Amino acid sequence: MRGCRRHRPSDPHCPICAGRYARRVARSIVASKPRNLAAVEFKTDLDIGEFDPFRVAVRNLIDFQRRECRWWRDFRLWGWLSSDGHVRGVAALDALQPDEFVDAFLRWPMSVRRIGVEEVEAAVVAAVRPGVIASAGRGYQQVKLVIGPKGVARVAAPVISVQRRVIEPMPVLVG
Repeated sequence: MRGCRRHRPSDPHCPICAGRYARRVARSIVASKPRNLAAVEFKTDLDIGEFDPFRVAVRNLIDFQRRECRWWRDFRLWGWLSSDGHVRGVAALDALQPDEFVDAFLRWPMSVRRIGVEEVEAAVVAAVRPGVIASAGRGYQQVKLVIGPKGVARVAAPVISVQRRVIEPMPVLVG
């Protein structure tokens, strides 16, 4: 990803890089035609070492919900670890209601606030601006949590092979 003139790749602690990153992510969120957007904040107390198991636990919880209820299939979540240990971001709830989302994540205290499409960029900037985002070296990969929609598995149609039998000519008896 392109950063400012001084940082390639972008540096999360540079205001120019953070602004460009936030705008790019916000554009990709809006381009995915989300429904029922919400700004979310997991009120956890995580550090960099605990964030990876948190990501796995959130992914597993959402996968379980998707197996149990079809309304979770189009759910999407973008989140970033903050320096205070909270995880802030944006969720596209789609067919879910905010209280259903909160009920599924009872393990972690959280707040959910509905937002419009025009507020997505502000919510992403609030999560990734310098001084808020956790320090984890260069780039956003170590502090980012992205969970996309689960598509319907497409099963390829079996290939039907038609075997043509070759009819051999009858032998000629010469006698």
